[in-house]
Amino acid sequence: QYTLPNGMTILGIILASDEMHLMNFLGDKSMHAVYMTLGNISNSMQRKVQQYAWMLLTKIPTSKFSKMVFLTKTEADCMPGILWCQLFHHCMQIVFEPMQTDWQVIHTAIDPDGNTCQCLAVLMAWIANLKEQYDIVGLATNLCPRC
Repeated sequence: QYTLPNGMTILGIILASDEMHLMNFLGDKSMHAVYMTLGNISNSMQRKVQQYAWMLLTKIPTSKFSKMVFLTKTEADCMPGILWCQLFHHCMQIVFEPMQTDWQVIHTAIDPDGNTCQCLAVLMAWIANLKEQYDIVGLATNLCPRC
C-alpha cells in the first residue's frame, strides 16, 4: 500500500459528462461536454452554480457517420457505434495525455489559508448516465456495464 508523506494531499479529480443538444434545423447536432471538479471541494459548494466549482474540461463532437458507405447492412448497423466509441476514446486520450504522464508528479498548490502544500492528482470518479457509461467502457447497449 502506497503511503503519502506528511503534508501531502491527494487531489481527487471527479469528472462528469453529458450529451448536449445544440440545434434542430441543421442536422440535429449534439456534443458531449466533460466537466471536472475536485473531490476536496465540499458538496455544498459543488452544488451552487455561482461558486464555479465545476470547470468545462472539453467538448467532444458527436457523429452518426451517416455519409459513410458500408458494404453490408450488418456493418451499417454496427460500424457507426464502433466508430463513435473510437472517436470518443481518441478525444479523451488527447485530453488526458498530461494526466497520464504526470500521475506521479507532485504539484505545489496554495491552500485556502495561503499555505503551500504538495498535491498528487488522481482520477477518482466519473459521473455519467447509463448511455454514456456504455460509451466510456465501449459496450453495446444490450450488455451490462458492471459485469
